Amino acid sequence: MRSDRYRYLVGLDCSIKQSGVAVYEPDTNKLELQSGTFTEVVKWLNEKGVLKQAIAVIEDPNLNSPLFIARRSIYSVLKRRQAGRCSEADVMTEMNILLKRAQHVGKAQAAAELFVQFFSGAGIPYLRIAPSDRMRADKPPRAGKHPMPVGMLVMPTKTTAYQFKTLTGYKGRSNEHARDAAMLVWGKSIEWAKSNLIIQREKQLI
Repeated sequence: MRSDRYRYLVGLDCSIKQSGVAVYEPDTNKLELQSGTFTEVVKWLNEKGVLKQAIAVIEDPNLNSPLFIARRSIYSVLKRRQAGRCSEADVMTEMNILLKRAQHVGKAQAAAELFVQFFSGAGIPYLRIAPSDRMRADKPPRAGKHPMPVGMLVMPTKTTAYQFKTLTGYKGRSNEHARDAAMLVWGKSIEWAKSNLIIQREKQLI
């Protein structure tokens, strides 16, 4: 895999209705964002003309089991119920919310698979990143702990527009999907992507 072939990293935050996409050039720190449907995102990338020199980095919910997605919320609500801090009705409400989240995750899984198939068919190398490998910027710190600076979080999600601008210097408009896509690739190098491609391929052979 030649180093001089690649110039760009393309980050993808996948959703059926609106996916976020970011094109990042490590050598210049240039960052461009967009969001839209699968078709709109692919069209935008083709119009940018970067794909032949790009490595894609895709957040892929398919890498997380349904148990991982739900277990923390289920444990939390059951613990509150056992301690008498919520009613049975509260438990049912929380479970209904979890079902809706599961439906959303299913749609995101389908969207991620579409992008995987697109990049695979186009011969463009891609990395798949599990949502569990990322850290939420909006997660409150534990009791007695100070919040961790956004710049120290691993591929942070849920950044505010202000946090994102402060971290990246990006001056354009953005939404949460586009910012989540950008944080998959911001500050990363082509060498980082190539090394992780090798690791990903080795895992697939096991």
